[in-house]
Amino acid sequence: MEGKEYDINKTKNDESLGSWLRRLVIYVIIALILRFFVFNITLVDGKSMFPTLDDGDRLITEKISLNWREVKRGDILVIHAPDKVNQNYIKRVVAVAGDRIELIDGKVYLNGEVLNEKYVIDNPTHPYRDISSWDIEEGQVFVMGDNRGASNDSRSFGPIDVNQVMGVSIFRLFPFSKFGILN
Repeated sequence: MEGKEYDINKTKNDESLGSWLRRLVIYVIIALILRFFVFNITLVDGKSMFPTLDDGDRLITEKISLNWREVKRGDILVIHAPDKVNQNYIKRVVAVAGDRIELIDGKVYLNGEVLNEKYVIDNPTHPYRDISSWDIEEGQVFVMGDNRGASNDSRSFGPIDVNQVMGVSIFRLFPFSKFGILN
């Protein structure tokens, strides 16, 4: 009986260029699907969310959960800027559909009660226009930056439609000293 000859120098890990390229294409396709449909890396540009977020922070913003859950108060959102073309904002949700927001004497009132905002440090909240109260309708949210004196938000452009929400920022990647889940 005649046997096959094997090259003892060839290993199972030897691959053809074609096999390697096919694997690379599959990895790139998976990465693109994740990037466009599941999550994004968001760069914080500005001080409107200070002290929660700093200029230059890098965040993971997930996009998929909003397919099965509603936006809720406290979420940190990346939104299409309603007042600027090709720009995005990072803001916190302070009111959802059915809520009433009022700004009185530097305080935020949610449904008639002062909103306890631990993330806002020593910064009164004043209206930007003559409007100081808003009723949030179905399909809308009211967003503000945590740094109220340096934030362009719903006080100037009003409640936003939830279809302007690009995702929910959930995790800080950088700087490493603040690496972790956002609250």
